[in-house]
Amino acid sequence: MKVPVPQPVLTLIKAKAELLEEDEVTFLCEVHGGSPRIQYQLFYEGTLLQKTESRGERVKSATFILNVQQSGNYYCTAENGAGLQRSAPVSLSVIVPVSRPILNLMVPGTRAMVGDTVEFHCEALRGSFPILYQFYHEDDLLESSPDPYGGGASFKLLLTEEHSGNYLCEASNGRKAQPSEVVTLNVLIPVSHPVLTLKASRAQAVVGDMMELHCEAQRGSPPILYRFHHGDTSLGNSSALSGEGASFKLSLTSEHSGNYSCDADNGFGVQHSEVVTLFITVPVSRPVLTLKSPRAQTVVGDVLELHCEAQRGSLPILYQFYRENVTLGNSSAVYGGGMSSHLFLTAEHSGNYSCGADNGFGVQRSEVVTLFITGMTENGSGAVATGVAGGLLSIGGLAAGALAFYCWLTRKGGRRSASDPSRSPSDSSSQEPTYHNVPAWIELQPVYINGRNQAEEQSTQDYCLFGALRRQKEEPTGSQQLWQKGPEFCITSGVGCLRLDGGDMSQRLKALTDQGDTHGHSGQAHEEHWL
Repeated sequence: MKVPVPQPVLTLIKAKAELLEEDEVTFLCEVHGGSPRIQYQLFYEGTLLQKTESRGERVKSATFILNVQQSGNYYCTAENGAGLQRSAPVSLSVIVPVSRPILNLMVPGTRAMVGDTVEFHCEALRGSFPILYQFYHEDDLLESSPDPYGGGASFKLLLTEEHSGNYLCEASNGRKAQPSEVVTLNVLIPVSHPVLTLKASRAQAVVGDMMELHCEAQRGSPPILYRFHHGDTSLGNSSALSGEGASFKLSLTSEHSGNYSCDADNGFGVQHSEVVTLFITVPVSRPVLTLKSPRAQTVVGDVLELHCEAQRGSLPILYQFYRENVTLGNSSAVYGGGMSSHLFLTAEHSGNYSCGADNGFGVQRSEVVTLFITGMTENGSGAVATGVAGGLLSIGGLAAGALAFYCWLTRKGGRRSASDPSRSPSDSSSQEPTYHNVPAWIELQPVYINGRNQAEEQSTQDYCLFGALRRQKEEPTGSQQLWQKGPEFCITSGVGCLRLDGGDMSQRLKALTDQGDTHGHSGQAHEEHWL
């Protein structure tokens, strides 16, 4: 009678605790009793792997080289014809090292920008589970994520400008971690508002200086296109491949004063700088000195206006007046129009006058204007008006007061010669000096402009011609003489000598004669010389 076999025992023999692919393992199926001629079978997840028969051995073994498909539950059976017995299952885990993972970056558009959300996905195509995935930016760990069932792991990041750089992930299932290839992410940064800087060789920009306009955005991905503007006019543009901004140079003229700005664009919207105002200083030009008096021939007691004006130059301008290089006074003009000063003339004020203009870039001097002052003599009183005090009255800019003086001048009347047959001794002895009122047409406003006073000379000619003609009428046989010397004419008739430059002498004489006859004269004659 056969004795049934008891329940067999399945034992797994392995060289190390963790079994990997290509490791060797041995299964032992053993029974302790039962009649001989026992049949052994080894199963994997219900599939028969090996079948053997033993005549007397109580143990049977089976050896395998593992692969990933051999992880699972194993058991064995024993049977000698008196009944089949099954062992308890034995679990075998074959660990598959992870392969090198693949890192993918997914952005919402074609380019990653600040503010976008980017998704990082890391997956190893082979490897026993669970797998631990870790994400890195440069050497900084960003996230760790386990994958118990496959499919990889993902990680999302809200991008800032600091997130540009190199990324990778690592996969590990208990063995050596496998890194992915490096993926570079360029986070594009829209440009910030640029800053416009004006650079010159001195604190105050002057005509002729070289001015550099530098525009730079502190933030923004290159390349950045910079454009420069003067008001609404475009000056030019320049592209910067690095973060140093761009520059534009100008050789300054007076027209370059005004508002400047720049803008920056890297494809994500144009940004504008603040407006910078540039004031260009124009050095003062050589001023023009003008002397103005209330009459043709300046005399003691007149008030003389000295006006100095530079046609070019940035304000304020400091004007100074000089007589024989001695400063008379100065004043500053802040609104343009030059500067005026007034002199109450004495005999000592004859001389050379000039003025200077200065706006901080060097004094410019006018040409010299020569002033001749004639003293006034009264025959009746014998007093000579030569002791009037003189002073300088400075008038500023637009507030210069206009001084007007009207005066009557007397000219010498003719005396009849003793040889005149129409004249009696009593007439001669009782003759009083005759004062001739100066006709209205002779009262001129002379203007001295850096040289000879043409108005004065014209008026003086008229005085002398008029006196000569009147003497000729009273003394037909008088001593009036006329010499011609080139373009100049000299007339002598006891009334002085002057020079006539050009003009039609006959027309001048006729006009003076006609106008002179319309004016009366009375009073005692007196002697007066025009020099």
